Amino acid sequence: MWGRLVRESGGFLPMKALAVYLVTSFGAAYALDIPLVTGAVSLKYFGVEASVRMWVPFLGVVVALLACGVPLREGLKRLGVRLGRLAYLPLGLIMPYIIYLVGVGVCYLMGYAPVNPVEATLSNPQVPQQVKELILRSGPGVFLVLQLVNAAIAGLTINALLALGEEVGWRGLMYAVLYPRYGLLASTAVIGVTWGLWHAPLILFLGYSMPHHKDLIGLAMYCAVTTSWTLILLLLRRGSGSVLPAAIMHGTINALGGLMVLTYPNVDELYVLPVGVASLVASTIVGGVLAALLGRAGARR
Repeated sequence: MWGRLVRESGGFLPMKALAVYLVTSFGAAYALDIPLVTGAVSLKYFGVEASVRMWVPFLGVVVALLACGVPLREGLKRLGVRLGRLAYLPLGLIMPYIIYLVGVGVCYLMGYAPVNPVEATLSNPQVPQQVKELILRSGPGVFLVLQLVNAAIAGLTINALLALGEEVGWRGLMYAVLYPRYGLLASTAVIGVTWGLWHAPLILFLGYSMPHHKDLIGLAMYCAVTTSWTLILLLLRRGSGSVLPAAIMHGTINALGGLMVLTYPNVDELYVLPVGVASLVASTIVGGVLAALLGRAGARR
């Protein structure tokens, strides 16, 4: 069955796999959201739910592979669960930092001045006094560097592990089905919007990443940003032959998200980092430059 599937689909999964994956991933994720959305479970458990939720797409991949009669080990390897080209691993790590830097520049052009996110932490009454004293002793600048380093460590380890559960689906199975049929740009649009819509209950009911826009505007902006990120993630996936660089980038974005928010603590999130207009513009610029650089490097090879 596996050999026949490879021959008939040019080495990729059939559209049936995509349908099974989407039904499973959306159904299971939305079911997990119900207790939080209805208030049956306290929001203090959101972190636990979110961590479990990030591995729901992996469940969708497993169900899709089984439904298509594909051996799990071979199927997962073909979907990018392997090391691939190691040179792309550091690319996955630095992309979010470049987006952060370019995004700050875009915000400046939009008229939004950044603040040291550590200084914003000092004014937060929810931060323990011991932490504030530590920041003051070491200096806000030094503490910011430490936070940036911590984000990199998290992006390479625990956050990457959590993000891997999603990336096997979005940049693994969906890429394998869509890219050979429709190319990079169409695949980017479909995967990016689908990825964003997968978060819809969290945004519309809980204000996830969009606390002031629990509405279709907030959801639309979130989908636009996830689409701009998807271009970069798919370039990493295509060039490396692995979902690991994408998982590292995804995990590092999550790790830097708090710092991005605190860089513009008093500005509507619809306009700034990490999921506003500035992020959309910055990510699109970075994705375009990366595509040009990788294309030139491929031409030389």
